[in-house]
Amino acid sequence: MVINDIGQTNGVLKFWLDDVQTHDFNDITFIDAANPHGFYSRTWSPIYGGGCPNGDTKSRNDYLWIDHLYISGKVK
Repeated sequence: MVINDIGQTNGVLKFWLDDVQTHDFNDITFIDAANPHGFYSRTWSPIYGGGCPNGDTKSRNDYLWIDHLYISGKVK
């Protein structure tokens, strides 16, 4: 992720899964004049917590195996 310049749609988001690039966006607006603060952290929450909208509970265990996770940031 690279934050955009205010007033420009030049933010970048790239994502790889199993060494294959799946996302490559170079025209993202993350910040603007009304919201100029940028990134303070990155959060990734792929695990479903179990609260079903109709009040039911989860009926199985879910697993996620991650071998390597690399997050990179760049200051302009």
